Amino acid sequence: MKILELSSLNDINILPATIKGTERKHVIKFNPSLARLEGNIFVLTYRVFVASAESRKPGFTPTSNSHSGTPWGSEWDSDYDGTGVAFLRYDQPSRNFFVVQDSILPVMDNVVESRICNDGQGILLSYYAFQDTCKFISQDRSSSVELCGNKSRACEFKYVTRINFQKEKNGISYSVLKPFIVCPSQNTYIKESSGIFKLNSKFYFQDDMMSWSFLEYKHKNKCTILHPENSVYFYKLSTWYDGSVKFHPSTPLVPYSDGELLGVGYAQMDFWRIAELIEQQTLRNTKYFEEGGDVAQLTAQSKPDNTKPIHMEEYAQSGAADFMRDIQSLFNLPDFKDVSEWSKYKEGHLHHRHFNFMFFYTVDPLNLQLQRFSFCFYPRPPSSTISTYVIPCGVELVETNVIAVSYGSSHTTSNIMLMNRAEVNKKLKYTPTDNPHLNQYPFMYTNH
Repeated sequence: MKILELSSLNDINILPATIKGTERKHVIKFNPSLARLEGNIFVLTYRVFVASAESRKPGFTPTSNSHSGTPWGSEWDSDYDGTGVAFLRYDQPSRNFFVVQDSILPVMDNVVESRICNDGQGILLSYYAFQDTCKFISQDRSSSVELCGNKSRACEFKYVTRINFQKEKNGISYSVLKPFIVCPSQNTYIKESSGIFKLNSKFYFQDDMMSWSFLEYKHKNKCTILHPENSVYFYKLSTWYDGSVKFHPSTPLVPYSDGELLGVGYAQMDFWRIAELIEQQTLRNTKYFEEGGDVAQLTAQSKPDNTKPIHMEEYAQSGAADFMRDIQSLFNLPDFKDVSEWSKYKEGHLHHRHFNFMFFYTVDPLNLQLQRFSFCFYPRPPSSTISTYVIPCGVELVETNVIAVSYGSSHTTSNIMLMNRAEVNKKLKYTPTDNPHLNQYPFMYTNH
């Protein structure tokens, strides 16, 4: 395993672009998505955040004990929140990426959590954005669709567009085509981290990890929701933890081997709730279900009458509890009863409530069923920064046997993790029929 740091708070800023009138030190770059453009040239999109001047003033107190000017340190109050585009050259002998060009365009403001993939015809960009209106005019302008119900806040939508590139004497220029909203008449909300991918001339989004659902894009604003079978392990694991661990898709799926597509997801653990589960004597899991249930019925609202008691001993000996104790020891944190205070002990290292892990998984391209998956882990960066909050955003085979995962940590850094195929396969040790007991599924730090 090799980890390349592209941008961080530790003066690692090989992505030099800034916004006119803004010092580079105030421009936070994180959550990068990587895709091959052609040959050894890759496109990298990443989130750009500039905290509001008001939030950078002395005396501003955020919920998380984080650095001033960062998303957490400003409570996400921004003067700019958008996307940057860089071009990288991959050098095979050194297994390294070098920045060829980096830019931030004003037109990319409010374009956030971008995911890109090469569909064989160029680069597709999916992203998340806000709208002030909850009405959407259909693609053919023939009808108006009411979205978001009566929510008081701005609507949040997933968009898709294509980026056109052109080589010029002074570098590579690009333009972003007019975007369209993904499946507005079927879905009013698609997880912001889900990436688009192309399979057999059709476009798909992995909409949800736990109910294992996909959106197949048809035309204009119409989609079909698919629920492949035999892929419910993540739902079982989440419900066993009473919903305090949730699994999400996060990257496009890319060809990996014969009969497999590779993706990288993230698991979000509510460590306040995990501490409660460990401390309490007996709990009743209201979402427990027996194996073999209808996957189409596995939704967040599903609450079967038959429940199963879960005892403190089972949680105390679980993989999540082991990880909690490891973090407690590593950071010299107080007891679980004071878990709500943990983030105050490590500035910028701990989210005030959540741990975010990454994990590999593979999918059968014929039926979109889950094939293999890994344990949840954090990669160890070469710098002294230890993050417990990572979001994978891109995955690519940069060589036949070398996989690159682009990811952000703590909403402050941009990184690329390089692993050979043997390392990835070693992590892909579980299958839907051969997996660990729910309390034994591991969460861990790893540097191999």
